[in-house]
Amino acid sequence: MKKSWSVLAIGVGVAVLSVVPLRVHAEEASAPKAEKKAMAKSMHATGSVEEVDASKVLKIKLPNKETSAFVTDGSTKVMKGNKAASMEDVKAGERVRVLYENADGKMTAKEIHILPPKAGAAHHKSAEKSEKK
Repeated sequence: MKKSWSVLAIGVGVAVLSVVPLRVHAEEASAPKAEKKAMAKSMHATGSVEEVDASKVLKIKLPNKETSAFVTDGSTKVMKGNKAASMEDVKAGERVRVLYENADGKMTAKEIHILPPKAGAAHHKSAEKSEKK
């Protein structure tokens, strides 16, 4: 009789232990799907700064001549080269690359990289100056 109770107890224990991991695994598998729905789509845009208004909205002109506006907040990271910078360092006319999330039609800047001027643009400006002399 003792043997049958021991075998039964072991059988119940094995059954419980085999079901619990399956349930946990099923919950873990469904979690990423829910997170993916909540996550915004990350994208990037490169262009020339038109303005940064008082509410810290960054407007850039894209290569296709369209203007895009990006909302910035306290978590927006600004970089100039390999150094940290701030929104005050972002000036009109500078080239920038914006990494942003598009959630519900709102483009929120996560990172702004201030790019060096194009080589052709610097040469063009110096040529204009020498022509004026």
